[in-house]
Amino acid sequence: THPSGDERQDEAREAALIDCVAQLSVRNPLLMHCRTHDMCYYISLPNGWTKDKEWPIYVAQEGAGSNFQGMNRAAARDNNEFIVISCCTFSNTNSLDGQAKKYPYTQEFLDKWSGNRLAFDEPGLLAVMKEVRELYSGTEKICITGYSGGGILTWHMVFKHPDKVIAAVPACANFAGAQEVSEDAEAKKKIVVHAYQGDKDQHKETMLDAQWEAAKKLADANGYEHVTRDIIPGGHIACHKQAREVFLEACGLKKD
Repeated sequence: THPSGDERQDEAREAALIDCVAQLSVRNPLLMHCRTHDMCYYISLPNGWTKDKEWPIYVAQEGAGSNFQGMNRAAARDNNEFIVISCCTFSNTNSLDGQAKKYPYTQEFLDKWSGNRLAFDEPGLLAVMKEVRELYSGTEKICITGYSGGGILTWHMVFKHPDKVIAAVPACANFAGAQEVSEDAEAKKKIVVHAYQGDKDQHKETMLDAQWEAAKKLADANGYEHVTRDIIPGGHIACHKQAREVFLEACGLKKD
C-alpha cells in the first residue's frame, strides 16, 4: 500500500523534527519527553550525526543535585562518537519534597513516585533507550555512567540488565543493593564495569568504600568477570574523562 497524504505529512514532520534535534542538540542539550513513558530526558547528538549509521548510546546519570542538563552537557563536550542522554530520574537524589524546581515534572508527580523511585526510573530508561534507537539510530546496548546517587540506577542496570549494557562506570557512586540479579551468565561475563573514586572524596571512607565493597562482593558471587575500581586524584567528582575513555575502548572506537 502507498502512504496517504496524511501519512506522508506525518513522515515529513517526523524527519524535520529529527533534523532539528540533530542540529540543535550538538550546541546544547535538548529536553525531550519520551513518547511511551512519562520520563523526560536530555539528549545531545554527536558532531556529524546522521541517521544512516548506528551510534552508541552513552547514558550519563546525575547525582543528588539533579542538574541533568549540566550532566549531559559535561558528558557531551567535544563529542563525535556518542548519543548522550541523561534521564530526569528520582533514585539519584535524597528527599523529593519541594524539589519540583529541579525537575520538568510537577511536585504532585514527584510525590507520586517518591516511595518507589526505581519503579519509575527503570522502565523510563528502557523506554528512552528504545526511542533513541528508533528515532536517532542508537545501538541496542548502552554505555552508562552514574555519578554519586546516579550510581543507584547504574548498578541496577548492571545487575538486572547486563544484556543491555556494554560498559558501566560508577563514578564516586552509591550502591543501594540489588533488587534482582540477572541469570544471563554470558552477559555477566561480557559486561565491563570500571568504577572510579576520588581519593579526597569526603564520602569515600564514611560511605562509598563500603558500598563499593558490597557491590563488588555481589558481582563476584554472581559470575561478573570484569568489575574493577580505580582510586584517582580528586574529590567527589563525576569522572567524565575516565568514563569516555572506558566507553570508547568498550565500543572499539579508541584511536591508537
